[in-house]
Amino acid sequence: MANEKNESVFGLLQIAGPNQTGMVAQTSAFLQKCGANIVTCHAVRFGTQLFAATIVFSAPADGYSRIEEGLSAIKAYQPRLLKTRELEIERRESALMYELTVYAYDKAGLVAEVAALLSADQLDVVQLSCVTYPAPFDGQSLFMIEMIVEAPDHMAAKRARTNLDALAPAQGWDVYWKPFSSAGTTINPLAAYPPSKMGGSVQLPAGEPPPKR
Repeated sequence: MANEKNESVFGLLQIAGPNQTGMVAQTSAFLQKCGANIVTCHAVRFGTQLFAATIVFSAPADGYSRIEEGLSAIKAYQPRLLKTRELEIERRESALMYELTVYAYDKAGLVAEVAALLSADQLDVVQLSCVTYPAPFDGQSLFMIEMIVEAPDHMAAKRARTNLDALAPAQGWDVYWKPFSSAGTTINPLAAYPPSKMGGSVQLPAGEPPPKR
């Protein structure tokens, strides 16, 4: 089945500024007021001084225009807005995805080294998050990489995992790898909310227990 045109406009909003309580609340409220929906977001606080966030959102065309015109509402956070190219609704039968987490002593080039290993076996990075943090006792800088990657087939995934596991001891890495559901990683048409209105159960990522009631 051919992909269908998506009527929503997708945009990228970045904010950065001196850390203060309410930055996320005010920015997300601004997007909601303009009719936008947050698709994904990554944010980090550097010490207690700086806060930065990258937000991917969807909105009707007129909603995106309101965001452009109203950026002064969050000007204290030095907003930067980028409109993406037109996207299509994707419908896929299945996707072979894995969640990869790497813990290491901080050094330059860690992301590039891990990404090169994955790329060599044709694994595609779907989501990426990284953070530097101090070790609990001696304060030495540690680095954490969290990825969701898509593999073309099981053999490619196995090769990539074998290569990572072989390199990890010499590099001092701790590597964790597990299957991941493809839910939430494709561009879907708008659906009823809450999920209970859709009928049937909500699919959880592989390995996760159902919520307690």
